Amino acid sequence: MALTIPKPYIYLGAAAAGIGLFFLSRKAFAG
Repeated sequence: MALTIPKPYIYLGAAAAGIGLFFLSRKAFAG
């Protein structure tokens, strides 16, 4: 089962996930 996803979309998805996790953890630490 191979998904043919263009590389830019993979990088964008990874960046969006990283930013989302960053803000979530920041919110959690802020209280």
